[in-house]
Amino acid sequence: MSNRSYSGEEFAWSLAEGLPGLAPQLVGFAKPADDRSEQILFSPEGELCATWVSLPVELIDG
Repeated sequence: MSNRSYSGEEFAWSLAEGLPGLAPQLVGFAKPADDRSEQILFSPEGELCATWVSLPVELIDG
């Protein structure tokens, strides 16, 4: 898989088409959620930890 960047339109189209090899990757920071062990908190790179999003751990593929 390449580290190619997609525009919003390209990404949405690729997801809709189910193109093989498209595995979205998020780059940023993670910390444990305070109250739910089945989730983590994620802050996208460039946000300087100003915005945190809760993500279910089953979405994480190592």
